[in-house]
Amino acid sequence: MLKEFSKKILAIVMLCWLAGVIYGAVVIWKSPEFMGEYLSYISTPTAVAIGFYSWKAKNENIKKYSQEQADKMERLNH
Repeated sequence: MLKEFSKKILAIVMLCWLAGVIYGAVVIWKSPEFMGEYLSYISTPTAVAIGFYSWKAKNENIKKYSQEQADKMERLNH
C-alpha cells in the first residue's frame, strides 16, 4: 500500500510541476527577465523528487538484500 501511495503522490507532484513548466515557458517567452525564477522552479522539485526516489529505493533495496542474505545464511546453516 505504501508503495502505491508514494507513486500516486509523486505522480501528482510531477503533474503539477509539468503544468508549471508549461505555464512558465509561456511567461518566459513573453518576459525573459523571469528566467532565474523559472529555472529555480524547474530545478528545485526535480532535485527533491530525485533525492526522494533515490532514498526510497535505497531503503527498499537494503531491506530486500538484507533479507536475501539472511535467507542464504539460514540455508547454509541447515
